[in-house]
Amino acid sequence: MAAYRELRGHDDPAEALGPVPKPGQVEEFAAYRAAWRALGRPEIDREHLELSNGQLRMRIRAYERELAAAPRYVANELAGTRQSAAEHHQAAALQRAEAATAADEEQRERLAAAAEQSGRFGELLDQRAEQL
Repeated sequence: MAAYRELRGHDDPAEALGPVPKPGQVEEFAAYRAAWRALGRPEIDREHLELSNGQLRMRIRAYERELAAAPRYVANELAGTRQSAAEHHQAAALQRAEAATAADEEQRERLAAAAEQSGRFGELLDQRAEQL
């Protein structure tokens, strides 16, 4: 790495390697890659740093084209839908259990109706989660 820094005349203490050598500087480029590996930096990051401004702009345009054609991001909505469905299924089970142990007939019918409604809403949310 010291040889590369000396070859390029790079003396910045904060940036070990500095900018990538320009195209056509074969020896400097080979020294740059050797210094990159000596630092233990990942190869995937090196590829990105070696791109020119024009190549980076082309990647941005390609990303924007892909983004326009991609489906919308629904992971957060899906997680919330599944969580809400589970809560409604749990509420329905608790209400059924309370209805089974209720002494008053009116209270038992009210709890059974609430359990039925919570169960149906949970099933509806399960269907929505499948759509997402």
